[in-house]
Amino acid sequence: MNRKHSKVYNGVCKKDLNISLNVKHSQYYKIDLLKQVAMATAQGLMKRHHSELISRNNVIVG
Repeated sequence: MNRKHSKVYNGVCKKDLNISLNVKHSQYYKIDLLKQVAMATAQGLMKRHHSELISRNNVIVG
């Protein structure tokens, strides 16, 4: 991850951490929720970055 992506990633995690702490659930539920949020965020960033690379390559080739 480059700096731009890690900033977005950290911002999302901090925001969702605050939300999960406000919700009165078990500790395990909070941890599981944060894991899911982190995974979804990482996958989203990877997909977006991958599609950017593909589109750049197509521009160069085309």
